[in-house]
This record gives sequence, structure tokens and C-alpha cells, in this order.
Amino acid sequence: MPNVLKRQENQRESKNHSCAKFQTRSTIKWQRSWKTMNDSALNLLGLCRRAGRLSLGHDASKQALNSGKAKLCIICSDSSERLSDEISGIAESHNVPVYDVKYTMFDIKQALSFKAAVFTVDDEGFAKSLIAKLKENQSGEERSL
Repeated sequence: MPNVLKRQENQRESKNHSCAKFQTRSTIKWQRSWKTMNDSALNLLGLCRRAGRLSLGHDASKQALNSGKAKLCIICSDSSERLSDEISGIAESHNVPVYDVKYTMFDIKQALSFKAAVFTVDDEGFAKSLIAKLKENQSGEERSL
């Protein structure tokens, strides 16, 4: 018997059964931790990323700092000393404030879906509100050289 006929026969048999087919319920996997979801500074960073006003990573941050686009530079707590010294030196020469935050690269990855130890905010409004949120939550402090 050809496959098409077998399929049609199986469909007829399944219609005759009174068993109802139950659809499987889809569940949402929680990819973010509660810390990420409840932290207003990380939520603001996510909004900033969706708006396209973040330069994520070492090279993108250096380019934004050197071109004058960067308004705020943020360095994670678990970044290397060499990286933080290099980026803060460039930021100081361009008069851009640098904040050391308590967040790790893992926290940033969960909030932004991008693993980075350093990033810059390229919008003045986002930068001001992020500084206010960091001070309010005591999540970061300005680096003074």
C-alpha cells in the first residue's frame, strides 16, 4: 500500500476515536535572573541597547571614545587591570566620565545579551539618567584619576 493511502487511512482512524488531542503547553525559559529583572540600571542599559546608543566591547568603546561619540564609559567589576587602565586613560583624555560598576560580565551578558567588560553610552540623556540610577542604587562609583 502506498504511503499516501496509509496516511489517509490513519487520518480516518484517528477521526473515529473519541480521544481528544491535547496541545502541549509552551513554557518560557527564564533567561534572566531576578537580580537583572529588578535592577533599574540594568533595565535602562537594555533600553539603551535597543535604541542603539551603546558601544559594547573594547574596540567599539575605543572607537566611540576617540570619535567623541561617547558620553559615559562603564567598566565591569571583573575586568582586567590592563583594560580598565587603558580605557580610563583614553576617556580621561577626552573628558568622558568613567564609572566602575558592581556588575560582573555575567550580569551584563544577561541584561544585554552581549558579553563585554567595558562599554560606552553614546547619548547624553541616557548617560545622565544612567548616572542617576547608578548613584541611586549605589551600583557604581566614578573613577577619579
